[in-house]
Amino acid sequence: MWAYITRKLLLLIPTAFVVLVILFLMLRVVPGDPAVAALGSEASEQAVQALRAELGLDQPLYVQFIRYAGGVLQGDLGRSLVTRTPISKEIATALPYTMSYAVSSLVVAIVLGILFGVMTAVKRNTIIDYLGRIFSLAGLSFPEFYLGLLLMLLLAVHWDLLPAVGAGDFDNPKDLIRHLILPSLTGGLIMTAYITRLTRSSMLDVIREDYIATARAKGLKESTVILRHALKNALISIVTIVGMYFGLHFAGSIMVEIIFARPGMGKLLLSAIKQNDYNVVQSVIFVYCLIIMVVNLVTDVIYGWIDPRIVYK
Repeated sequence: MWAYITRKLLLLIPTAFVVLVILFLMLRVVPGDPAVAALGSEASEQAVQALRAELGLDQPLYVQFIRYAGGVLQGDLGRSLVTRTPISKEIATALPYTMSYAVSSLVVAIVLGILFGVMTAVKRNTIIDYLGRIFSLAGLSFPEFYLGLLLMLLLAVHWDLLPAVGAGDFDNPKDLIRHLILPSLTGGLIMTAYITRLTRSSMLDVIREDYIATARAKGLKESTVILRHALKNALISIVTIVGMYFGLHFAGSIMVEIIFARPGMGKLLLSAIKQNDYNVVQSVIFVYCLIIMVVNLVTDVIYGWIDPRIVYK
């Protein structure tokens, strides 16, 4: 397995390079001049040209790319074209808020999704199954922004149980958790619907297998049959969808961060797009891509941990 992990890590290098090239070229063809965006439309042509020269925007594209790629290799993502602050510092400030939201909402989704999925599969064609299917269908149909506003209205405005907006302070864990509950429920409940449907489907397929009937014939407890034999073998497909949706969920945090005024990566990306600050845009998207690639690698490793029959070559 270690050889496989090492090989996959080495493959991340050319993949990251290709992503970097694509991002660099795509953002350079976007209309708009970052120098004008930084100085304002009323700035003189001389001031704009001076800023372009200072930022290296008057250099050929290949020169700009070599300078940027060289900085990335050294851990230097450059400076914002608008605020002139180091991009790595801005990302280091925003990333913990997005990561805490993504992880907490994923925990909510996994716990509730697997629980509801197993219950609806075991209690197939009962009221529990019908309610679970209705819930999952509603979750698939609910827009994330609408659910967020609804939860804010109920839990923060009407009942005054939780803060409506803000991100809390990492130095105050209690305050941080209170500010994290609403965003986590917003993202987690939507993902719960997907995991519930997939868990139910996978469990129904596994429950029909002969080894489940054999386990029951041996007199094992039903909870042991379901949790140790059925659920464990259904986890492969569940892990796949969780790994895929974690990446999508992490990259799609913009809506939740806008609704709850969280200073995360999504909000940083949106602000950079509005200001034509493509240094920040390409750096944030590049970090997104790196995290998604790492998550995919972790997902592959978890496969082998769940099912020892999987052999890595």
